[in-house]
Amino acid sequence: MSIKSFSPKNGLAVAKARLVESKKMLIKTALKFLLEHNGFRPAAMHLIIGLSGAGKSTFFRTVGIDYQINKEGHDRAGIWYSEESENDFEVHFVKTSMAEAYFLNKDINFYSEVDGWESKKADFAKLEKMFKESDIVFFDNLTTSSFYEGSYNEQVYFLRKLKGLVKKYKKPLVVFAHTDSKAKEGAKALIEQNDIRGPKTICNLSEFVYILQQFHVGSEIKSTLRIVKNRGQEVETKVFFLNYDKKSSTYNDAVKLPFSQFKMFFEQRNKL
Repeated sequence: MSIKSFSPKNGLAVAKARLVESKKMLIKTALKFLLEHNGFRPAAMHLIIGLSGAGKSTFFRTVGIDYQINKEGHDRAGIWYSEESENDFEVHFVKTSMAEAYFLNKDINFYSEVDGWESKKADFAKLEKMFKESDIVFFDNLTTSSFYEGSYNEQVYFLRKLKGLVKKYKKPLVVFAHTDSKAKEGAKALIEQNDIRGPKTICNLSEFVYILQQFHVGSEIKSTLRIVKNRGQEVETKVFFLNYDKKSSTYNDAVKLPFSQFKMFFEQRNKL
């Protein structure tokens, strides 16, 4: 493969154009933690890591409904589900006060591995078709997907193919993943990127990484979100308190959280 050559003048012009593009919000959002870096970015992987039961399903509903409400025209979401059926998925949303907003125009490409898994080859073709026909893809949950069955090398191979789809079709991919068994609520350390279940390759390949972590302080639950990686985007605030709304079963607000208060939640958390 030959090395590309370009004149310094043209190279500078291209770089400036890319900088301007990076500051545009191409996928509309009303969520404060996404506004920090101008929304979900095209051709980028956005990874959300959390313990089982840490609020990932609530977070998924939150970003999914936000997309449906703020999308432009006939933009279509792709949803790849590994843990539950399409029926289960729809029931979760019908229970919320935001059901009408979510199913607005029914512009959703949906696939559940529970309903129709065939093989890694056949289902990867379906996943690629979803990228072709969608404007954003949500993958819930990577670490419980049948694509993740097999050896470490097989998992890494899939992750690199997944990244290839993101770059080929220039669509944002929002991936949800569990932590491994060593990361537990009440543990002495904060959850970090390397606590993800399986290969750490996904963290390296992702442009954006968010960590969901709940702290039980007495009888209260403090849900927090940390932006721990934001490649190519400047982020002023990286820690948020997520306010849970029972009626909509979503996080209806993300409050910027000073590190001192975040540290207080951590120090006061209930310990086993």
